[in-house]
Amino acid sequence: MEEYKSIQIQDLSSSQRQQYLLSCNGKYYEVSYAIAELVKVLQDEKTIDGAIAIYIKKMNGKYTSTQVLHIIIQIIQPLQNKVKEEKRNSSFLYEKELFSAAAIDKFSDAFRFLFNRGYMLMVFLIAI
Repeated sequence: MEEYKSIQIQDLSSSQRQQYLLSCNGKYYEVSYAIAELVKVLQDEKTIDGAIAIYIKKMNGKYTSTQVLHIIIQIIQPLQNKVKEEKRNSSFLYEKELFSAAAIDKFSDAFRFLFNRGYMLMVFLIAI
């Protein structure tokens, strides 16, 4: 299922909640653990039926196959379609992307340490 391979998953979990960031064609969506796991299973499996069976087993039977199929159709598939529709409905005559999403992801990961409370305090004190 190649259409799900373009979705990238990043962990945003804190100590209180498990949240994930889905990145698809330059758009970002915050999702729960259950949706992120479903996307991972969809990326790994060859058929939707196989992916649904593995996902239900992974979640210890918490969801039925109809519920999982409904989530795939109502939530995950529209993620890719929204991007295509938004590009068609753009009101700009000319649009130039300054940085690609991959470049921003690379630099975000590299400079994540700067948002640590200790580093921010040190930079603030140096600025003063």
